[in-house]
Amino acid sequence: MGAEHRGWRRAATALFSLLLVAFLAYYLRGVDWRSLTALHLSPGYLLLALPVSVAPRLLRPLAWATLIRGCGARPPAYPQIALVYAKGWLGRYIPGKVAAIGGMVLFGSAYGIRKGVLAVTSVVEAGLQIVTALALCFVLFTAAGETQRLGSGVRGFSLVAFALMVLVLAPPVFNRLIARGHRLLGRPAPPEEDHLTSRSYLKAVLWYLAVHAVGAVPLFLILKAAWQPLTVSDIPYVTATFLLAGALGTLAVFAPSGIGVREGVLLILLGALLPRAVAALVVVFLRVWSIGVDFVFYFVAVGLDRAYPAEPAVAGHGRVAPSVDS
Repeated sequence: MGAEHRGWRRAATALFSLLLVAFLAYYLRGVDWRSLTALHLSPGYLLLALPVSVAPRLLRPLAWATLIRGCGARPPAYPQIALVYAKGWLGRYIPGKVAAIGGMVLFGSAYGIRKGVLAVTSVVEAGLQIVTALALCFVLFTAAGETQRLGSGVRGFSLVAFALMVLVLAPPVFNRLIARGHRLLGRPAPPEEDHLTSRSYLKAVLWYLAVHAVGAVPLFLILKAAWQPLTVSDIPYVTATFLLAGALGTLAVFAPSGIGVREGVLLILLGALLPRAVAALVVVFLRVWSIGVDFVFYFVAVGLDRAYPAEPAVAGHGRVAPSVDS
């Protein structure tokens, strides 16, 4: 059964990859690459974008800590939870989306947090990234009057995914689903103190709206570095485009870190603002930039952990660090 499952998964991944390649080939076949000769790069915008690109990643561990606290556990200090999150964040590049959550559970348990709490909050945290991104992108596309650019298929899929995730992640529903899952596996239901609370849920939503707002700035600066005619009035459309591309890339479970899906959405939607050749060049650069910033985030987290280390291990409780509240 396991071998058959892996065979179907490999076949689905191969088909998915072929479809992506076919789409990219179709899109790029009519691109006028000569327009790149008029491209004028402004490196100053890129220099401004680098520190701001790391900022949203540094805020994400605070959202996760809010959920952990809401389940009755005590998260470690920011340097430690940031390092745990950064390690898990790099797991996005492994197909299947499970490695990121598994990494957060594995490394987070070293600080005495129950693995059940870590697993639940990691899943909810990943879901809230998608829910808040889709919600904000719909608002911004509507404000910019550009919802028609999405096409009925993308718009319908995104709305259905949004509605289902809002329903599943609602604390009363989510807590029941987790309890039922434990019963199906023959395990006792999680204690009530491990349940997700509405208060921590809403706090994490606010954190992620802040993450998305901060994350819009470096993306606009990178586009501005390549195409100076962009104006501040284009920020809502640019932000909505990247939020939608990121959310759909995350939902594509076969694509490591959404590679291919994210780029396809960006190519189509950024083509409304930039020449298609410039959009293609920018999309490729953004993938390289994103990978680089992910590693910058990791090394910043390592530096913080070394500058403000956790206390020595306490028997039976893993490493101890002051709470992120302190």
